[in-house]
Amino acid sequence: MTPEMDRFLGRAYPRIVRLALVLTAIAGAVALLLANWRGSVALVFGAVVGILNLVWLHRGAHLMVERMLGAGTSGPSKLRMALFFPLRYLLVIAAVYAILKGYPGVLVSFIVGLGLPVMAMIGESIYEAVVLSKTGRT
Repeated sequence: MTPEMDRFLGRAYPRIVRLALVLTAIAGAVALLLANWRGSVALVFGAVVGILNLVWLHRGAHLMVERMLGAGTSGPSKLRMALFFPLRYLLVIAAVYAILKGYPGVLVSFIVGLGLPVMAMIGESIYEAVVLSKTGRT
């Protein structure tokens, strides 16, 4: 892989987060027009939880690589590593529970918002495929 390609692919994560934020703003505005304000708020809340989950997943993977490469000398502790990944899921479960108990009518909006980061990743993969096909690299 060339250094140019390495830099391009290294910037994928910030592009995904930016695209997820843009999709959140667009989807929130559309939900506000098509549904009530509670549905729009639930969609944005779901997207924020999804984006936080993505950011924490990225950070957790980075910590895991640091731990493996540091051979246990300067990396994060084993306890921190063991707790980092399950805490992400606890956040999502707590948010779903709160939405389901408090406002069950907006659960679908929340779940759609939760999926917006996945849509951003799909958009990034399409973008990378187009750029790579134009440069002639696979």
